[in-house]
Amino acid sequence: MGGSRGHGTISSLLLGSVSAEVVDRAPCPVLVSRTASINRVIFATDGSRPSAAAETVLSTWPIFERLPIHVVSVADVVAPWHTGIAPTMYRQVIDAHAKDLAEARAEHTRIADDTTARLLARGRQVEAVMRTGDAAAEISAAADMTADLVVIGSRGRTGSARVVLGSVARIVLHGSTAWVLVVHER
Repeated sequence: MGGSRGHGTISSLLLGSVSAEVVDRAPCPVLVSRTASINRVIFATDGSRPSAAAETVLSTWPIFERLPIHVVSVADVVAPWHTGIAPTMYRQVIDAHAKDLAEARAEHTRIADDTTARLLARGRQVEAVMRTGDAAAEISAAADMTADLVVIGSRGRTGSARVVLGSVARIVLHGSTAWVLVVHER
């Protein structure tokens, strides 16, 4: 697929770009290109079926045989609000958040490590990275720092489901300067 011209933030969110619409509706993997070449890859995975479909692309397409791949899985746990919590309950809320965050970090470390092991078994050059925060923002930041291409799975939501639920793939597509390869689950 061709490149992404880019629209303003509000315009892209409300109207969407041609690239984003193709990504949402295409039955096949869609590549949005932005630079002259690909030298480093980030594979964003959450362990879902769309991520498994993207992992299959990475493990079977010859283009990825010699490219270093960074597997990124993001522990995304919403921090508690400070307002509206009774002072007597605040410590319990903070403790519960810390527990949830520790569990999410362990789960996403496992996802990244397991994915890395499978890709290594397929002969890929790969290493695991676990990040904490908003998934789309962390994937975009990792890509902008270390990659030319982000490979990401997507459920392919369209219409009101996409607007209401959002899409990490779509946000990464709009927020990253790297190429983006979006793979839908089959």
